[in-house]
Amino acid sequence: MSLAHVCNTITRKIHTQIIPAIVRNNLWEWQELQPTSGPDTLFYAFCDALEVKDGINAPAEGWGLTHALQAWGNFWTKGGFLELRE
Repeated sequence: MSLAHVCNTITRKIHTQIIPAIVRNNLWEWQELQPTSGPDTLFYAFCDALEVKDGINAPAEGWGLTHALQAWGNFWTKGGFLELRE
């Protein structure tokens, strides 16, 4: 088996199995909430990352998919999510 084949297999697995599992973790954080959790939880930080833009809360119709995807990516890479989970 060539190195290229191994790399392609790993890349395919990352895109089809690992990434979807990682992405849905943020959506499942709400299940960890307790009545005493308070506002300083990972779930609320995630919601704020998607719903607050330039310090302004989203209107009822939201900011749109483009903003949500960019904000979600920033939450993972720049917002400290990866450090919070270590």
